[in-house]
Amino acid sequence: MSELAKRVLFALVAAPAFLGIVYIGGYYFWGLIVVISLLTTWEMVQLFNAAGHKTDFWPSVLLTLSWMSIPFHNFELMFMAMAVLVIIIKETLTPPHNRYVSIMTTSFASMYPAWGFYSFYEIRTWESDSTGFLLLILVLLMIWGNDSLAYFTGKNFGKHKMAPEISPAKTWEGFFGGFIGALIVLSGFVYFAQDKISLTLVQLLPLVLIVSIFGPIGDLSESKIKRYAGKKDSSNMLPGHGGFFDRFDSVILVSPAVILYLQLVQKIGF
Repeated sequence: MSELAKRVLFALVAAPAFLGIVYIGGYYFWGLIVVISLLTTWEMVQLFNAAGHKTDFWPSVLLTLSWMSIPFHNFELMFMAMAVLVIIIKETLTPPHNRYVSIMTTSFASMYPAWGFYSFYEIRTWESDSTGFLLLILVLLMIWGNDSLAYFTGKNFGKHKMAPEISPAKTWEGFFGGFIGALIVLSGFVYFAQDKISLTLVQLLPLVLIVSIFGPIGDLSESKIKRYAGKKDSSNMLPGHGGFFDRFDSVILVSPAVILYLQLVQKIGF
């Protein structure tokens, strides 16, 4: 079976299942996000190990779970601080001296995806069940629209490389074309579903900038880590799609930016 066939067949099964759990929400969605976050952490640990930096999975798991358990307690900073202290103690007592770099790689391998996926969960739970669901679907569709138009524009009109050392195929024409894709998706959402959430058109418009800037940066961030590790994919866990880090690289950086923006809107009330 060709890679394309594997990719299509897997998407036909996985996409409806994923969206179904997104719709159900609650503990089911939280559990799914925890699993994806842990698997992404595992992939990042493997990438850093391949790059020659000993990175420990189990301390990363502790830090990831500390972050993802926030909905069930009021000790956010304390739990994460304890996890970081465990990592520091372990790496300090483990020879050789260059293992100290593991403090940074182990912490980053867990905190980066955990921050992104927890923010993804926060979007789903924003204000109410229906509002959170619609906002999350909007963000996912805008990421898809941005990526699709960026690919089309870059392929047909791209001449100026954006980051040739990291991702040779990305161009500035594609980057700005992605804005159009995100805007088209937002326009469709406003037409069909804006009356179902409390956010106005003026409040929703900045999402085009957020998705179109942080989505490509998230993609480039993952590409940079993979190039550093000498790997094409973050793993082969998803047939035809690589790994979870490959599939959610944009989501991981877009989600915290969206949540920060929503919190800003809530505080200043514009």
